[in-house]
Amino acid sequence: MNNFIKAFLSFGLATSIEKLLGFVILPIYTKYFNATEYGIIDMIGTILQVACVFGVLQLETSLQRYYYEYDSLKKRLLVSNIYSLIAGCSLIIGLIIFFISPFLSQWFFKSDEYAVLIKTIAIQLPLTNISMLGLVLLRFERQNIKFLTVIITKVATTLLFVYIFVVYLKLGLKGVFIAQVCAIFFSTSLVTFYIRKQFVYRLSNIMSRKNLKYALPQFPARVGSMVLGQANRFFMLGYLSLAAIGIYSVSMKLASSIQLVNTAFVMAWAPFMHAQFKKVNNKVVFANVLPVVVGVTFLFVCLISLFSLEMIKLLATQEFYSGAKYVGGIIFIFFSIHY
Repeated sequence: MNNFIKAFLSFGLATSIEKLLGFVILPIYTKYFNATEYGIIDMIGTILQVACVFGVLQLETSLQRYYYEYDSLKKRLLVSNIYSLIAGCSLIIGLIIFFISPFLSQWFFKSDEYAVLIKTIAIQLPLTNISMLGLVLLRFERQNIKFLTVIITKVATTLLFVYIFVVYLKLGLKGVFIAQVCAIFFSTSLVTFYIRKQFVYRLSNIMSRKNLKYALPQFPARVGSMVLGQANRFFMLGYLSLAAIGIYSVSMKLASSIQLVNTAFVMAWAPFMHAQFKKVNNKVVFANVLPVVVGVTFLFVCLISLFSLEMIKLLATQEFYSGAKYVGGIIFIFFSIHY
């Protein structure tokens, strides 16, 4: 239990810093972009998140499932196989998005003007998935300091490049996505450097099939979860304006602050859970953790709901104030889904 609490606090610090990035950047974006432009940023970000799910194929769960079952050599073979599969799938999907970007731009925004912005997904997609897998590996290796360093690097470089390309060079929407590509490149390079010794230069067809056999049955559930979380943007686009999506996105940003607690719990829980399976009293440990986490999380839900208007006034311009009335409902949905 002590190890879990330490991991919860350390990962909580790292994820808090990463989530705070969204709140720091929000005043910049709402100052330099109107609600319609912010809606465009949100929609392209949603496309990236959906594409990432199909690039990963839930294979990171195979890494979590089998990581503690292998010795050092087989463990490195496991890591190498999963990295190869995810990198290959992500590159293929990224290339598809690159070539159909004019179609996607016309479909979502009724204009070819944003095709170049959508093309940045082709670069961000493999880098994002590789970075995610590297962070999972650092968690399972209990490399908390390195994990925190990668997160801080990502946050610092994102702020730096947003300032350079959006504030200083005034590149508009292009500046947002150039900044994202540059930041994810630096953080992915760093996390890959940290885990470079975990790779071997050979693959195993048997292990690849085993990983896919474990991961793919879970993939439909992951797609369903993604649809519940992201598909609303696509329905909204058919009935509402991009400006409405921009306002809704700001509400989601505030409500998602509850995920600081949830993400810290998930990151600490996965390695802790798999490590406990061989212990006799694992059911007692599992039963004691949930009430504590739920209680703390519900306290945050109440506080954010009560002070949503004050928060949105601090972080956004007047054009987005109407989004405060949606925060309470959205944050309660987040809480209900996760707990």
